[in-house]
Amino acid sequence: MKKIFPIAFVAALVLTGCSTGQNPNDQPTESTLSAPSLTIPEATDSTSTTSTVESSSTASALGPVQTESVRGNLIKQVGDLAGISNENGEPILEFTINRMTIDPKCTGRWKEKAENGHLVLLEVSAKTYKSVDDVNSNGWDLNPYGFKIIKKDGTTSNAPAGSNASFSCFNENKYLPTMGDAEKASGYVVLDVEDPSGTLVYEEGYTGVGWEWEYPAK
Repeated sequence: MKKIFPIAFVAALVLTGCSTGQNPNDQPTESTLSAPSLTIPEATDSTSTTSTVESSSTASALGPVQTESVRGNLIKQVGDLAGISNENGEPILEFTINRMTIDPKCTGRWKEKAENGHLVLLEVSAKTYKSVDDVNSNGWDLNPYGFKIIKKDGTTSNAPAGSNASFSCFNENKYLPTMGDAEKASGYVVLDVEDPSGTLVYEEGYTGVGWEWEYPAK
C-alpha cells in the first residue's frame, strides 16, 4: 500500500483570484464569511511542485509549523489550502474551503428542510493530480458523509452530516463533482448539522490524514 501524507502549504502559496462564478439566484445570503478564492499554480511535473510534507513537529523553511488539534487533525481556516501527497512528496490532491455559510438560502427545485437543524454551505475549489487513484480508484469527492461534526462542548454528533437536505438545497450543477486524475473543479458541499456552531472534521478515507475547521468561520 502506498503511503499518503498531508501537504504543507504556506502563506506564500496562497493567491487571490477567481470568483466562484455563482448565479445571482443561488447566492447564499445569511451568516456568510468569505476568504479570497485560491488560484492553484500549475505543476508540469513532480520536480516543479513546491509542496512539502505537512508536519506538526517540523517547520517548513518557507513558513511556520502547522497547527495540530488535540484530535491529531491539522487545523484550517476558511481560505487555507489542504491536500495530500505520496511518499515521494508528489501532490495527489489539493482543496480549499473558500467560503462558509450557515443556514444558506436554498434555491434547489426539490429543496428540503435540514433534518438535523441547520445547514452549512461550503464553497470549495479543488485540484487533483495524476495519482489521485492512490486515494480512490473511483475518483475523489468531498462527500458530506465523510464529515464528522463536533459540538462546542466537545461532544461528537451521532447524526450524519449528509441528508436529503444536503443534496437538494441547490440544483445539481452547483455541487462539487466527483473528480478523476488531473482535474480542477469548484462547487458546493452542504452539511446537515445539529448546532449552528462547532467543529467540522474531515478525514481522507483510509489515509489517516485529517483536517478540521471551526464553524461559523471567524
